[in-house]
Amino acid sequence: MDKPFLPHAVLGNGKTLITVGKNGQWQRFFWPTIGGPQHLSDFLLGIHTSRQHETSWIHDCHWHHTQEYAGETPVLRTVATNSYLRLTVVVTDFVHPEYDVTVCSLEIIGDEQQDITVIVYSRFLLCGADFHQGIFYDRGGEALVHYRYDYCLAVGGDRPVTGYECGGNSFAAACRAELGGNEIAMDARGALAFRLGSLMPGGSLKFSLYVVPHRDIEAALRKLERCRENGADLLYETTVSFWRGFLDGCRELTGEGREFRDLYRRSLMVLALLSDRQHGGILAAPEMDEYFRYSGGYGFCWGRDAAFIATAMDRCGMADYARRFYHWAMKTQRSNGAWLQRYTIEGYPAPSWGLQIDEVGSILWGMMEHYRATGDRDFLLRAWPALKKGASFLLSFLDPETGLPAPSYDLWEERKGEHAYSAAAVWAGFMAAAAAARELGREEGEEWAQAAAELRRRILQVYLLPEEKRYVRTVKLEISREEFSREKALGEDVRALVDEKGYVYYPTWVDPTVDVSLLGLEVPFALVEKDDPAMENTVRLIEERLWHRPTGGLFRYERDHYRGGNPWVLTTLWLALYCLRRGEIEKGRELLRWAAGVANSLGLLPEQVDRETGEVAWGLPLAWSHAMFIHAVLDLEEKTAAAKEG
Repeated sequence: MDKPFLPHAVLGNGKTLITVGKNGQWQRFFWPTIGGPQHLSDFLLGIHTSRQHETSWIHDCHWHHTQEYAGETPVLRTVATNSYLRLTVVVTDFVHPEYDVTVCSLEIIGDEQQDITVIVYSRFLLCGADFHQGIFYDRGGEALVHYRYDYCLAVGGDRPVTGYECGGNSFAAACRAELGGNEIAMDARGALAFRLGSLMPGGSLKFSLYVVPHRDIEAALRKLERCRENGADLLYETTVSFWRGFLDGCRELTGEGREFRDLYRRSLMVLALLSDRQHGGILAAPEMDEYFRYSGGYGFCWGRDAAFIATAMDRCGMADYARRFYHWAMKTQRSNGAWLQRYTIEGYPAPSWGLQIDEVGSILWGMMEHYRATGDRDFLLRAWPALKKGASFLLSFLDPETGLPAPSYDLWEERKGEHAYSAAAVWAGFMAAAAAARELGREEGEEWAQAAAELRRRILQVYLLPEEKRYVRTVKLEISREEFSREKALGEDVRALVDEKGYVYYPTWVDPTVDVSLLGLEVPFALVEKDDPAMENTVRLIEERLWHRPTGGLFRYERDHYRGGNPWVLTTLWLALYCLRRGEIEKGRELLRWAAGVANSLGLLPEQVDRETGEVAWGLPLAWSHAMFIHAVLDLEEKTAAAKEG
């Protein structure tokens, strides 16, 4: 079945990641890494009572739903109310932080006497495949077991099963609440029934369900039995305690940023949930478009995003998470010193559009920022080979004609050329490697420092548009043959070039499009001086041309077309960071308020908001958005404190 693109909530523990809709229905189930595989087709909870003949699925439109996280945790509570059945069902979902078990607890409340049976229908397509699936009911374990190759998943409750069904008839049987007792099938579908007994007026009935993934069937059933022995209440308490301890270990807001405390703490949890515990990669967002119908996919790790995310982690007390990422990056680096555009969470190359040189510079910069934040010399020694190889690759990637990094894909992965943001990231990479060399007493640093100085000189010269006294985003932008012919006919300065294999390509010299990525010259890389007039003019144009009215927020660039062209949260927060760095505290605060205002009701920030309605439009939750929010809130704290002291 086609799945919704936008979740409303996420659950997880760094190994399991589950996305959930507003109605409490699970949408996707990722395990044993947060990047996948994705195993879920359908997981439905139903109520059968003495009032009706058929099962009422509590996720459907006959139920009214409200949803919240239980305090400062990723424990999700969905309240479903059915006026006809005169029932309220409180569903509490959470993933235990240590066990790979997801707990789904129900409390059923009513105001008249009824006999209650809970019906569970599950269809897990393990590894996302619809073939070679098997399912059986295990009598000893009182559980449905889905299996395929070396993946399995056990589903069982906290009490004996009163009915079961395996195979293609399972959903129809579950709808009728008449499970036929078929024990095994070469299929992915199954159903269970649990008779809870009589619900008395004003009373309640409780029931808990456990979903246990594993690579071994017997081990999964043993873990299921341990969950029953511990009980859902104890699993809940240890989960809440874990997240309380996690937040206690993070930096607290103590000043002006306390206005944003709730969203800040939710952002900390989001970054933790999107950081893979085993491998260390950081997920851009839970995958929502796995068939690449409307995007290139989000369930991967980019060095681009991670440059902002890991430095936010270092600032907010999550240095261990940042360190795990950099160790992941050391393992994924290519032998020539480069990193590819993106990777799977496990570190395998992911489908990409081409080399994105800012990824290389950003990771080197981030490694040195991690050292500066932690003072961990052992880390720097371990990172040194990666820094050395990365800086050597950057040297080899300079364009002899311009002195800039050679053409690669831009920050937004849409165009090939020599981009200002990319050049700033490469400069920052050189500076980081040179600083690491000085710190460790290595001789190579002088060459990189000289390369950085020359590159900075070229950036400030080549990207400056003298007549407008502002910076442009790209030079040597590759265009299509049709665009080339059109521009040549108009008398524009374009030329056709031939590469070493004889292929013709068409670069145009200057792309003057106003692009928010030009903020990167100052934030985070600090390449330009704080009072650089060309930078000030560039930012003025960014605000004038990219701010959207009436919903607010910044587009990425002029005539942005992705997903119809919408304001982005991270771009708006990028401007907030620029303003705060310049001491424009109230302006930065207002931009933060805008971002906080577009979070969904659970405090999750998207990539984009709809240009017409201001509602969440795409990519939720986006780790980069949450990282930029953390950066901006901490900058607000620090700048307001400094202003008061001054």
